Amino acid sequence: MKVVVVGGGGYLGRPLVRLLREHADTVSASQRRAAGVDEQIDIRRPAEIYRLLSRVRPDVVVVTAYLLEQATSADPVRAVETNILGMTNVFQAAADLGLRRVIFASSGAVHGSSEDFQTQAFDELTPCRPTTLYGKMKVFNESIAEHYNAHFGTSIVSYRISGPYGRSKPYERFGGEIPYDTVVAAARAKDRIVLPWSADAQFRFIHVDDAAASFLPLVLADRLKHRVYNAPGFTVSVRQLAETAKSISNLDCEFTEPGHPLKFVRWDATRYEEEFDFRPSPMADWMRQEISA
Repeated sequence: MKVVVVGGGGYLGRPLVRLLREHADTVSASQRRAAGVDEQIDIRRPAEIYRLLSRVRPDVVVVTAYLLEQATSADPVRAVETNILGMTNVFQAAADLGLRRVIFASSGAVHGSSEDFQTQAFDELTPCRPTTLYGKMKVFNESIAEHYNAHFGTSIVSYRISGPYGRSKPYERFGGEIPYDTVVAAARAKDRIVLPWSADAQFRFIHVDDAAASFLPLVLADRLKHRVYNAPGFTVSVRQLAETAKSISNLDCEFTEPGHPLKFVRWDATRYEEEFDFRPSPMADWMRQEISA
């Protein structure tokens, strides 16, 4: 099997490429030069995509390249070029070249934040209610993927991931909503910390390495039953996060009441879990490993 990962030099793409290379002939493509990147491409330029995909002829293309929420808000024109036109360029090239499958990283942002309105877990059929430009772009990507699947015979899969954390997720790129990595950094430094969130605030957790591993069944399966999947993961409160750090490293955490809001979507990953065997590891296992590293 041949796989191309577009965005292979990024936060999620790097661990995904490492795992895929154990199972498939994998080409890592990214706009930036980075360790493990085989090809530099800019998805805003269709010719670069066609050149790569027509040469490699992969069975599966995985797209994790995307302009993130803060950058999307700050530069909408660049976001449209990358997130809308760039993603559609990949879909069109896959259709024209007759590639078997495309999997792109969608997001919990398609549902916005559920703190005010959610009463039950969202599954893949729940109507989307994005509240940010980033989330609205993910919804558009999913909609145009449906169009290609219906009218061009493609198999484009929208894989929604919410809350990948770990490996020192960078504040500068992802902003302040990184509770897991904030606490892990404090535990490593053995510093007492005042968290800017309420103890009862919740977030969705999956470690970035597990998020990468969760792609593998979608890539390697001979056929898939669906075209949209919610990724597995855990609902965690800030209090549970602090208690876990206390038990592992004796870190003292204080909370801020009412505190800054955390974006949180409570969703149902039954579709994924019924079709595939992969299950992510609990937060405590990852925290123990990262604090002692």
